Amino acid sequence: MVRIIKKSIFTLTALFVTVLTATSQRITLNTTYLNSSSGLSQNSIQCIFKDKYGFMWFGTQDGLNKYDGFKFTIYKHIKNNPRSLPANLVNSINEDANGNIWVGTRLGGLSKFDSVRRHKSTG
Repeated sequence: MVRIIKKSIFTLTALFVTVLTATSQRITLNTTYLNSSSGLSQNSIQCIFKDKYGFMWFGTQDGLNKYDGFKFTIYKHIKNNPRSLPANLVNSINEDANGNIWVGTRLGGLSKFDSVRRHKSTG
């Protein structure tokens, strides 16, 4: 009986030391700072979304920004161009099951990017 208790105590101690050692290891996070100096249209970000392809989308007060990990592509409202954003202030970004990116803008309503990322306004 004493032998079983000693084995149990040894096993629990070994388990505790293993868990303690595993949880005390340092985690290193790699961060990249993105701002207007790196190509973002504006530093005031209203919303952020990561799509199923891994692109990061940033909605700002000055347009929609798509980041591919290296550079930004900026989409803005262009007067008399129905394929541009309906307004520059982007409040929300989401994706549907087909991979279309939906963008909500202040005063311009909702618009959609199709799967090939060509902009189409839906009003």
